[in-house]
Amino acid sequence: MDAFFYLYLIVRPWTPNFSTTNTRVDKTLVWVWFMSLGVVFYEESVLLTLASAIGGPIKVDLHMLNMARGCFAQVCVEIDLNVPVVGHFYLNGEWYNVEYKGLHMLCASCD
Repeated sequence: MDAFFYLYLIVRPWTPNFSTTNTRVDKTLVWVWFMSLGVVFYEESVLLTLASAIGGPIKVDLHMLNMARGCFAQVCVEIDLNVPVVGHFYLNGEWYNVEYKGLHMLCASCD
């Protein structure tokens, strides 16, 4: 699965009995932003650990690690669309918001 300009493309292994009408999308990749997170936490292992509380961490935005983008930390995460998304997390005595880039473009009522 990958996202191109906020459009989601899901690639799965082909099976002979594949049917578009009976196939349900239950997971997707999404970029997650950790807003207002201190630069002290801008380390790949820390961000992947935080992302694991949201879903399956895939990768950290390398531009963010190099401080090319400085207002948020960004991690690609595989999320389960059958459970509510995590809106915030608690770290070192503070609450931090989580934003999902482009997730609003997925239809929750389509099967």
